[in-house]
Amino acid sequence: MIKLRFPLFLCFLLMSVLVFSQDQTKVDSLEKLLRKSKNDTVKVDLLNQLFEEHIRNDTSKARDFANQSYKLSTKSQYSEGIADYYRKLAKLNIAQDDFRQARNNIQQFIDMNEDLGNLIAAAGGYHAMGYCLYNLQDYNLSMEYYNEALKIREEINDSIGLIESYSFFGNMYNRRGNHPMALDYHFRLLDIYESTGYRAGLADCYSSIGWTLGNQGDHTRALE
Repeated sequence: MIKLRFPLFLCFLLMSVLVFSQDQTKVDSLEKLLRKSKNDTVKVDLLNQLFEEHIRNDTSKARDFANQSYKLSTKSQYSEGIADYYRKLAKLNIAQDDFRQARNNIQQFIDMNEDLGNLIAAAGGYHAMGYCLYNLQDYNLSMEYYNEALKIREEINDSIGLIESYSFFGNMYNRRGNHPMALDYHFRLLDIYESTGYRAGLADCYSSIGWTLGNQGDHTRALE
């Protein structure tokens, strides 16, 4: 069984940065580890985690952690850390509804990760760009980016990324009333959840399939 782990760039979005209560115990633990660490790469990863903890309710502190990680990444020539800085800038700008600037940040993130050969991260950037363009009301270009993310993820068999893409397309086609296409993506998603044993995802997926079948009038299968 494959254990699912969600890398930070896939949390690119928290598209709408919701307000959660901060896990102060986790923050204290991360800050303690940061003070003790002697390795710049480890420090960057800890700063990234601190960024994620604060982006939800204190963007000023989150920006400070992002800037610290960028300085350390530059100093140690940690290319992945420098690329990830643009992801963090995008999230900060999205939190402020500045989608135009977020679009620039995401493009920098995509370009750097493509140069590094990190297609998993680049695909996450394409998906995030789709979201930004949608909010800028460029709907056709938005779909091009969503489709590019899906194409890359299918080519490299990125199960985690495909969960995001298949969920998006399934929900999108449901909203448009195209229930056969929605089902196609829901069943693709179901295959991933079954192969990974991700129980929470399975329950949600079965619920989506039942809802979609019901909406296209197949009530008997929906009840199954």
